[in-house]
Amino acid sequence: MDKRKRVFLARAIAQQGDVILLDEPFTGVDVKTEAKIISLLRELRAEGKTMLVSTHNLGSVTTFCDYTVMVKGTVLASGPTDTTFTAENLELAFSGVLRHVTLNGSEESIITDDERPFVAHRPSAVQREER
Repeated sequence: MDKRKRVFLARAIAQQGDVILLDEPFTGVDVKTEAKIISLLRELRAEGKTMLVSTHNLGSVTTFCDYTVMVKGTVLASGPTDTTFTAENLELAFSGVLRHVTLNGSEESIITDDERPFVAHRPSAVQREER
């Protein structure tokens, strides 16, 4: 984990508050560090802590957020993540700049921002030569 991120998280945890405020905890960290932070947030939630997290990292929201507030100058939507974190609300929040990808004609769309590349992997499509 990035040294500064560790210090800030350690400081927040050491205060033993019931509410922890985190501003963009995933900015400037690699994927492994992001996974460690998410794991820590889940542990803290299991201990009964409340985290208020501001983030632009769309991919992590559904992995640890129970409740979501979407803001763009004003509150656009708020509520349980599974009912608030929708394509319609994301388009409102990001002015329709999200990419939609439909895989194999499926009704489900993948919504991603342009900050991180989108990679689709289908294991059955990968063929390896025996050596």
